[in-house]
Amino acid sequence: MAQQQPRQDTKVPSLSNRPAGGGAGRFAPNAKPKNAKGTLLRIIKIYMQWGKTILVAMLLTAIASGIAVSIPYFTGKTFNTFDLQTRTVNIDDLLRFLLILLSLHVCSLTISWINGIIMLKVSQKLVFTIRNEVFSKMQKLPLQFYDTRSHGDTMSRITNDVDNISSTIAQTTTQLVSSILTLAGSLIVMISLSIPLTLIVLLVIPLVALLTKSIASKSRAYFRAQSKSLGELNGVIEENIQGLKMVKAFGKQQDMLNQFNGINEQLYDNSKKAMIWSGYMMPLMNVINNFVFALVSIIGGILTIEQGLVIGTVVSFLSYSKQFAFPLNAIAGMFNTIQSALAGAERVFELFDSKEEPSDLQDAIDIKNPKGYVVFDDVSFS
Repeated sequence: MAQQQPRQDTKVPSLSNRPAGGGAGRFAPNAKPKNAKGTLLRIIKIYMQWGKTILVAMLLTAIASGIAVSIPYFTGKTFNTFDLQTRTVNIDDLLRFLLILLSLHVCSLTISWINGIIMLKVSQKLVFTIRNEVFSKMQKLPLQFYDTRSHGDTMSRITNDVDNISSTIAQTTTQLVSSILTLAGSLIVMISLSIPLTLIVLLVIPLVALLTKSIASKSRAYFRAQSKSLGELNGVIEENIQGLKMVKAFGKQQDMLNQFNGINEQLYDNSKKAMIWSGYMMPLMNVINNFVFALVSIIGGILTIEQGLVIGTVVSFLSYSKQFAFPLNAIAGMFNTIQSALAGAERVFELFDSKEEPSDLQDAIDIKNPKGYVVFDDVSFS
């Protein structure tokens, strides 16, 4: 019998001159640390192209924050219309405060609706501008850029990452401003009502700061890895669809499937860890809120009995204890979106910062009416 030759593994020819390693290897993490602050400032710079519209939205947000601060105050005034000693109610004052509360709630609803429409329009204009700039940038990049990067990853930056930026702008911009103004207004009113109860409510700040710092260090790294893995997965899918005939010709279907499964597993793992870590935020925030609420109730009851603190003030503080924590809760709720959007924005700005192809010299001659004739003079091949 003839000696059987060992079977050699056949390699699929590369579709381009990309670096060795392919697949996930070309997306190895850079040594340069990621600059979240710089990324945020670049987003704000683009965002301020619509400064006048944003100014209107910020004014409406300030009015809405003032209304939010006023509602607990007038709620307490409503309870003060009850005279515990005579067991009577001042009907005129009660109706007046109830009418004020109704007006405040209607105004708050109207302003929130208008503000939402304004910010949605701005966010869509932002997406339109960024995509135009990205596409314009792509026309100026050298062929080496496309030969050394996955097409699917580039497409992911233009679509998924830009949409992430848009959703963050629409959801968080006015909410962040509103949270800051609400915190400041609530603090001023609480100090004017009762300093001891104010100090109890302020316990929420260091607790929330410690919680946020602990989770931020973990979740942002996983969100960054999630965005990167998604780009890798898109690249593998795009390349395999484009080179499907070549894959089948060399019998590499199983190898391609193994490569896809590996990257898909990474995406699953990064997404799971990112959501688990960020998911700790809201439950722990609720624990902190309920703890402070209970302290305000106990201390407020003691002050009412022993020092004659009016019941309306305690009721106002119970509302402020929740309202004071609500902006912090809102920031915690936006935490996932902010982290994911910053990671996506970094990838978009990496494309913007890529080196462009050198432009033509000033004295370059434009070819007019080319005939397509090519002549080789003094050319030899070895």
